[in-house]
Amino acid sequence: MTGPLPTPEAQERTDAPSQFTRRILIIANPTASHFREETLSEIVTRLETVGSSVELRLTKHVGEIAETCAHPDLDVDIVAVAGGDGSINEAAQALQERAFKPALAIIPFGTANVLASELDIPRDPQALANLLATGKPRALHHGLANGRPFYIMASTGFDAEVVHLLPLRLKRKLGKIAYIHTAFRLAWTRRRCIFRVKADTTTTECRMVIAANGKHYGGRYGLFTEGSVLEDGLTLVLLAKDNPLALIRYGLRLWMGTLHKAKDVQIIKTKQAYIESYRPAAVQIDGEPYGGTPLEISIGRTTVPVITAM
Repeated sequence: MTGPLPTPEAQERTDAPSQFTRRILIIANPTASHFREETLSEIVTRLETVGSSVELRLTKHVGEIAETCAHPDLDVDIVAVAGGDGSINEAAQALQERAFKPALAIIPFGTANVLASELDIPRDPQALANLLATGKPRALHHGLANGRPFYIMASTGFDAEVVHLLPLRLKRKLGKIAYIHTAFRLAWTRRRCIFRVKADTTTTECRMVIAANGKHYGGRYGLFTEGSVLEDGLTLVLLAKDNPLALIRYGLRLWMGTLHKAKDVQIIKTKQAYIESYRPAAVQIDGEPYGGTPLEISIGRTTVPVITAM
């Protein structure tokens, strides 16, 4: 845990501790569903009060976060991304390719903010400023889905179909309610699919596959009890059924934190898996649409420093 930021009066009496004098770039996605410019202003003010050098940029086009994080002239201690999980994925991918890697920090402005939940990131502006000023970086691990990095999960089946079909405008307007609305409508009309999953020495058939880098899903809901994005390794969650009643039951179990205890749910720890389907099926990565099956899952070999409250 980090202590509170010093008051302005205390700053006038003493030199700012070195941990406060950080160079911080805040990149904000103004189209994120919970974007709040007043929150950013408060964070910037608090950071500048304790001696940090802060620059705030609002993105103007798709891909700008990656462009900024990959730019050779980037010279800061921390890149703080204010957005959702898709924006965080974009930044982390670019940062992990750099020889010098600034630490990644998260200001949760998205719909689910799963990675923020994984890392116990606060939502309060004062607590966020405190974390940016004093938090220490830890190694953020990732998985690969057909070579594409994911930091939360990759999945195929019903939830990936929802992600593919969800209108972006509806997502920004209604947030999680948009997912629920799309899921209920899709559950009764979709063509179901069977997946064959090869992991280590086992082959299993199921109706939905989640390859998880951490343990949270859709926010603070736990898929299982063990696992962390700060540890190496992946966990497969295999759901045996995907009829509407089964999907509702899985959703209730997820909400109660008991999904992993269901008799028709299989949990497999692995570092590599291959997923194929009897017909092409949608894939999602960190809450964003990403092609379809077949899907090769593996662990990434590099890490990104990330500021965490853990």
